[in-house]
Amino acid sequence: MTRTLGIDLGNAKVKYVALEAKDGHPQARWAAHPLPFTPQLLPDRRSDFEAGLVTTSAAFLAELGWEPASVDRVAVLTSHFYSYPSFRLGLHHTAEMARALWGDAARLIGADGHLYAPEDCLALSGQEVVRFAATKFWGSAFLASRLIGTGLSVDTGTTSTDAIAILEGRIEPQAASDPDGFNLARLESQRLMWYGLTATPLDYAARHASAFGQAYHLYPRQGTTASLARILDLVSPELAQRHAYGGHYPSRDEAMRDLAQAFGLDRELLSDETLIELAGNLHRQLIARIAEGIARVIARAGLGQAAAIEAAVMGLGKDALARPALLACGVTQIVDLEAALDPELAAVSTAYGAALTALEAVTGERYPLNSVPSATS
Repeated sequence: MTRTLGIDLGNAKVKYVALEAKDGHPQARWAAHPLPFTPQLLPDRRSDFEAGLVTTSAAFLAELGWEPASVDRVAVLTSHFYSYPSFRLGLHHTAEMARALWGDAARLIGADGHLYAPEDCLALSGQEVVRFAATKFWGSAFLASRLIGTGLSVDTGTTSTDAIAILEGRIEPQAASDPDGFNLARLESQRLMWYGLTATPLDYAARHASAFGQAYHLYPRQGTTASLARILDLVSPELAQRHAYGGHYPSRDEAMRDLAQAFGLDRELLSDETLIELAGNLHRQLIARIAEGIARVIARAGLGQAAAIEAAVMGLGKDALARPALLACGVTQIVDLEAALDPELAAVSTAYGAALTALEAVTGERYPLNSVPSATS
């Protein structure tokens, strides 16, 4: 029996996937937990992550009925380095936490897909640390490489969208040959797009929206895309609640109120019909922003004509954002990760990919995605 944990450690949320392999048939369970978020600590939220990771990992292991020593490998992906004064400090602190919690089983996944021991991470400095920044893309792109030959992995979650080129069933070759240069270019060229289904600030996605011929301007720092998702029913409220920041996904009335306030008004000044129209307009603008980013990735990777390539979609926003953005770019050969995985596992593809990467590294075996039955938590 082999047990692995895949972890996607974000700024305000952590996702876990556990795989237990018996007789070649891994069972999967998952959980997502909010992390403490103390803005007053910025730019150094080390204590938030220490408290949150200890508490949530212990809760998940207790739910599984696993002892920490029974886990053969723990693979950590990140998207939380922006909560540290530097990427170097973010990497070193994450490596120290992983070592303290899981000892010799702990590994961090780099942009090259390599599993690095904490000691190796602590020895790095300068540009070499960049390979560990926002590596959550690896988990989903690894799964996409099992589904398509040449094309794109597009993972749209709560906060962001990762678009990664897949070439002949492999993640972009530069990721393996020059992981630091690859990841730096990825971050600089907006291949990591901060457009997600529920946590993107509305004024980041657009400046204004229109309804019935009238323009309405968005106010800064008012409202998130959760209001759009709820008003337009873009995702199952039950699943969105399990992924919600702060443990709360808005009701429809709350979403209507939040959207009205985002335009500097209120529910008594804007009708439901107007708010629904405004939500639809903002939704279309969000799709257009993601489509622009996808087009950049296609051009940069030299993938050729969009109509000739494949794409794999995953994440909480795969249907509401990733798929329509791909179609807007002319990509029509779209594979849904849910064709191979339980829908709830497809929504935590980053952590699932990390757990599967770790499992295959430990066992030396390759597991077809559709051979993994799931028992979700």
